[in-house]
Amino acid sequence: MAAKNFLPLFALLCLPLSAQYDWTADIQNAGKIKNTVQVYYQSGNRDAIQVDTPHIRAVGGLDNRENNALTLLAPNGVRLVDGSFDTYVIDAEDKTYWSSLSPRKGRFNAFRLGYYYYDVHVLDQSLSRVLEDVPETDVNAKIDAFKNFKDGKWAINDLTEPEFVDGVMRVKCTNAHDPWIGQLGIEQPTDTYPAIEVTMRAEKSSMMHVYMAVGDQKGFNPQQIIPQGIKPGEFHTYKIYIDEIKGFNGNIHGIRFDLGQVDEIIEIKSIKLVAEKRQKMQVKLDRILHAYPDKMHQMLRFVTGNNDVALKEYGCQLKLAKSDIAKITVKDKNGVHEAFSGIDARSVEYVGFDNKQGGVFGLIFPTCEEAGSVVFSETETEYVLTQKRPLSGVQKPDTRFVLAHRLYHDASHDFAKLAEAAYCERNPLDDNAIKILNAEDGGKFFGYNKLEGTYDFDLAGTHFNAAYYKIPQKHYKLPVTIKADNHDRRIYFCIRGKAGGLECAAMLDEQDKLLPMPIEVSKNFHGDGEEPYFYPEDSGYGETLLPLLLNANTERTFTVLNLFQNWGVAPLKQLSAIKFFVPYYHLSCGVTETNCIAPYYVGNKSGWTLPDFRAMSAKLWPTQPQHYSVGPLYFPYYYQGEKKIMFEPKVQRVQSAGPVYADVDFSYESDDDAATLWVRHVEFPQTDENRTYYSFVIDFKKEVSIKDFIKNFNLFSFSTSWTKFAHVGYLSKENKLTVINLPEKDPVTAVIPLGSEAPYFTVYTSLYNKGVCNFGLIVKTCSLRLDGKETPVQAMLNFTNTPVVDARLTLNIGDVTFKPGDKIAYELILVPFGDHDVKTDHSVHQVRSDSVLEPYKVNVIVGKLLYDTYLPHVQAVDQQAEFTIDGGLNNAAVRVDGFKSFTRPKVLVKNETGLFVPLKLSYHDYDGIQSYLNADGSYGFSFIVNTTDGPSTIKVIQ
Repeated sequence: MAAKNFLPLFALLCLPLSAQYDWTADIQNAGKIKNTVQVYYQSGNRDAIQVDTPHIRAVGGLDNRENNALTLLAPNGVRLVDGSFDTYVIDAEDKTYWSSLSPRKGRFNAFRLGYYYYDVHVLDQSLSRVLEDVPETDVNAKIDAFKNFKDGKWAINDLTEPEFVDGVMRVKCTNAHDPWIGQLGIEQPTDTYPAIEVTMRAEKSSMMHVYMAVGDQKGFNPQQIIPQGIKPGEFHTYKIYIDEIKGFNGNIHGIRFDLGQVDEIIEIKSIKLVAEKRQKMQVKLDRILHAYPDKMHQMLRFVTGNNDVALKEYGCQLKLAKSDIAKITVKDKNGVHEAFSGIDARSVEYVGFDNKQGGVFGLIFPTCEEAGSVVFSETETEYVLTQKRPLSGVQKPDTRFVLAHRLYHDASHDFAKLAEAAYCERNPLDDNAIKILNAEDGGKFFGYNKLEGTYDFDLAGTHFNAAYYKIPQKHYKLPVTIKADNHDRRIYFCIRGKAGGLECAAMLDEQDKLLPMPIEVSKNFHGDGEEPYFYPEDSGYGETLLPLLLNANTERTFTVLNLFQNWGVAPLKQLSAIKFFVPYYHLSCGVTETNCIAPYYVGNKSGWTLPDFRAMSAKLWPTQPQHYSVGPLYFPYYYQGEKKIMFEPKVQRVQSAGPVYADVDFSYESDDDAATLWVRHVEFPQTDENRTYYSFVIDFKKEVSIKDFIKNFNLFSFSTSWTKFAHVGYLSKENKLTVINLPEKDPVTAVIPLGSEAPYFTVYTSLYNKGVCNFGLIVKTCSLRLDGKETPVQAMLNFTNTPVVDARLTLNIGDVTFKPGDKIAYELILVPFGDHDVKTDHSVHQVRSDSVLEPYKVNVIVGKLLYDTYLPHVQAVDQQAEFTIDGGLNNAAVRVDGFKSFTRPKVLVKNETGLFVPLKLSYHDYDGIQSYLNADGSYGFSFIVNTTDGPSTIKVIQ
């Protein structure tokens, strides 16, 4: 079926030779720069977030010490900026409040992440100043939790009566439904006490909610809640700032702490109200780094709180040590200056500092009001740059004001390169250079986004139901011609549509040939309220981003496709970013969600990594084509004594974001720096069941002793706090399918040896909650290298049901000491299945059979079989491959590599008469296949083969 809305054939034939653009450089550039932006916490303490790009590294401080702003480093490690870019506001009385004095820690989030781009947010820092006449902590209003408990002023719910040992109160959670401890009748003034300080320990919980009763609200209420991340396992002191809640005036009447998992011990040493030596302005900072492989933009976004504030100025200040700088340059409307004198503050275009060891660092200011004014000064030891904007009058609640600039670095000591970058930044291509050839799908060019650094477009989209039921083959098309000026440019092309259900994207050249250009997709579902303080509007969006090289005086035509449901004859499979209260990936089969990955964890270092994991075999929701999810799923962790050791993510690599299959891997480091963890997550567009293919490798770098491995080392676990299940299924050590019927009321604890023939365990049939599905885990392989030798292992199920499920995969290896070079490697298939009332775990037995006992098998006739745990993968020889594929079930993604060009190959299948005929893949001429550039410069292609009806013989020819 011919694609609509493209240049007709006769128009293509009439294009001048210059329009037949050679895409090789763009393809190679995309392949070179993908996954080169990396964002991670510097350490397990999570006191700073680091952004690495090939041209600059940025460290955003999260702690509440002074100079917690921004540090910039060259790729060679030389510090270009050391804890600077402090931000400020000045009130109507000329008092200055700084973000570096924030008593509240910063918080990291990223709404967009993927192949090329992260928007890194450091949130929550409040603008503050030091008060000289107030002690740092005023304990006059100390709340003696233990004494008052005995006096009956404190109340509890779903917790045991407290015990008091050595000045510590201890309670145990009896029910996860609504555990809390609280007190009314405190009656202390809000103008004295902006914070609570609590010293406590929770065994399991990584999050609690602090309920307040303040001002007009005499009881605990949902309008006055503060979420507070906590660190399970050890005593910590938390300072919780309560002055930002709604209605914080008058008196503090009461405080309540909501936390607890079943059988969890919670201990509290002290709770007190505290005064602060630092006075906070009702303004908080959203520091945003728009990070790309070749550039970075900083956007300082100030947001007022719940009360009116009178302000007269806001800005940021950069300080650089003179001893590091060889020379400087400044460009304004009067020309280029080599010193900070005679500069027009309103027209500064860029400033550059030649760092003696690190090269040229500079700022490029946008041609919009967010650039403000730039004022230069210096001391004996420092250059000082202040970027600022005036304000007038009273600022209402939820007012936002912004400063912006681009951060520049080049390893050379050449100011000419900075000048060229500044020219291209400040003189972007306009409507005369960018033409939309067909606007039938709502395509518009918005212009250059001066704050975020992208060329922005609009395109229509759709919602889940229309995509799934009515227009599954609809691809929204944006055909564009771009004509370069006489400057070489690297640009980022971004479609910013309003359809929050956007799943994937693809790109075609001027001849409608699919280009092997990975495309990053990000989105947001309206109404989830992920960041209610900073983004209360919570607008839905779907964004498509890709890089382009524009050589001077060239022109090219291409089409970007926004995809929702199908890619050819099969549903698409994708990985995209989605806005949440932590950085988040979203996966789906068409528009039907299958999984979500929170690589930095759902809570505060909780280990919960797969928050939404949905069963394709369940009934669709009546309102949209989605399914219910299972409970929390946890990545590996282990205990050293009572200390819980987590793995901190360091590297994320998107290998395939669709539309044929999704493949992403992650590298982690343990908090004790003793081990690394590598994880791979793979999904195919399988429509009968959601098989999520996982690979884990734990490598030990240092000696680690584990006492009672079964108890203290979790390889993977499933739990839920909102229901109880009736059955546990597993493969017994005799390799028999076994079911335990769980009593509804009596707790069950068991350590169960699993069999050797694809062991599995399942939990199913929910008793209390209809909005849930069931969970199965299948072990495909498991190996252990100990003392340099391969050692037999037996998988174990460590199971409790007290009263909710906690099912952990572990190993029967007793007390063990790992040494450098030792390794645990295992491959799992995770299967959410059925509705709450499913009576058997047959779905998991079927997946065990089709994915482990009788998986996809490839026999190569022409070419070479490439090893891959889950993906059938073949290397072509002399531009062709031939192979048979058998086993498995449903849609298998097959990949064939080793071709010289990205021209679409012929994909043939042998029919019943022995002839090769085209394999039905496409609906449109261009779809059904995904193309790739490999590291060796060759090209590859993936497509779907359904093996349900038996073996197929496939031939791929270019």
